[in-house]
Amino acid sequence: RLPARELPNRLSEWRIARGLSQEALAEKMGSSKQTVHRHENSTDVSLKSLIRYAEILEVRVEELLIDSLRVPQGLTDLL
Repeated sequence: RLPARELPNRLSEWRIARGLSQEALAEKMGSSKQTVHRHENSTDVSLKSLIRYAEILEVRVEELLIDSLRVPQGLTDLL
């Protein structure tokens, strides 16, 4: 498990930026909406899940973990 305080916010921000609902992301993950909801509200996410989220959201794992790697304002329209 990864102690990443930024993960819940970053995960939901990237999901929304990609135009995905929790349900749609869960389907791509092969999990339930409840699992995605739990991951978006806690830091208790396995490395395997974190890597899969990064693949689906087309971001680097670091972008899910570190707030300072936030997408610069103005570029969010390109996502």
